[in-house]
Amino acid sequence: MLLDGMMASPLPVEGEEPITFTEIEPWHREKLVEMHEELFPVSYSKHFYNKAIKKEGLRGGPLFTSIAFQKRNGIDVMVGFVMAQFLPISKCDERGELFDGLSEPGLVYYILTLGIEKSLRRTGLGTELIRQCIQDASHNPNCGAVSNAHKHIYIIYVYTHPVFDVPLTK
Repeated sequence: MLLDGMMASPLPVEGEEPITFTEIEPWHREKLVEMHEELFPVSYSKHFYNKAIKKEGLRGGPLFTSIAFQKRNGIDVMVGFVMAQFLPISKCDERGELFDGLSEPGLVYYILTLGIEKSLRRTGLGTELIRQCIQDASHNPNCGAVSNAHKHIYIIYVYTHPVFDVPLTK
């Protein structure tokens, strides 16, 4: 659930309408597919999107979603999204690197996808979506890390793809 079932406060964007947030709904599917195809260097299956609109994680369990909208000419336009889920630490291939010498938690919080419309990058929208994930993850005392499932690189990973104009960070 998005922030315990509540919508996050609108995110102000200088000189533009504020951004509002909601959980994924079936009618978001078409635009979500379009944004994934535009933003990511990988293709996701119909199964991925079918599970997402049901708020089901790919490997079972609930899927956390936050979809960002901005009013443009009176119409709500999807401008960003994040989808994440808890996974058992045993499903993490690189858990030894992340928890080297430390006791392992029971769960990690995988960010499956996070995308921001290019015109709204560097406005704080990505930070807000990550903040919402961290808030969701913090409600589970067995969670020990937030990671990205695409490349299994932990904490934060920014794709290296021509669409993205920021360098790879870990």
